[in-house]
Amino acid sequence: MPKTKKEADLSQKVMEQIKKEKVKMRPRVYFLVGSVLLGVGLAGAILGAILFLNLAFFRMRIHGPFGFLMFGEFGFRPFLATFPWLPLFISLAAILTGIILLKRYDISYKKSFLVLTIALAVLVLTMGFILDQIGFNERLERARPLPPFYPSHFTNQDWVMGEIIEIKEEELVITTPRGEEVRIFRQEETLLPFGGDFKVGERIRAVGEWQGEVFVAKGIGKGGMQWRIPPGPEGREKRRMLPRF
Repeated sequence: MPKTKKEADLSQKVMEQIKKEKVKMRPRVYFLVGSVLLGVGLAGAILGAILFLNLAFFRMRIHGPFGFLMFGEFGFRPFLATFPWLPLFISLAAILTGIILLKRYDISYKKSFLVLTIALAVLVLTMGFILDQIGFNERLERARPLPPFYPSHFTNQDWVMGEIIEIKEEELVITTPRGEEVRIFRQEETLLPFGGDFKVGERIRAVGEWQGEVFVAKGIGKGGMQWRIPPGPEGREKRRMLPRF
């Protein structure tokens, strides 16, 4: 197909610039290094997105932050404190970086960029979820705690959570996943969204305030906290006694 006048003029201008040595050819290694760095950056962005999204899934699973919203105004601060804002922000930033780097590859011009973006998002979501489900976070947390990503507390000035080990008339005694025992005092006005028929071994959360060594509950709710029992003889005994989630 013969060149159009516009294409011919452009070719002529490029050749003139080359002859005047205003356009210099870069060495092959320059493009090779650039391609390697681009690939490393894309792989790093995808890996970072997977790891931090997996961490967000982990925090959502063990704390169940949305469960605090059932207590109305009393649960708002615990929700803000337990929701995984930082891991989610980092994972979204990594996904965005990956999309920007992906756009620099030739494949993004040959294939639908929207389809590539959706595939990348699905990959990150799937791998992040699988990592959390196989116990990756529990192993890493036991090996080397990394606050603020792996919080080591299940008690706070506004909330407590754990498994019931003793039930009294106006008091529940729980143990947290860290082995702390907490006495929860319930009053007549304490909110009970799922009722007050508690059983030993159930996992509960409570919002309220501390009075000395006793936590006075403004609300107590069940479920939504799916932490895993540690390995070993003690863990096997606790796993045998606890209900399935």
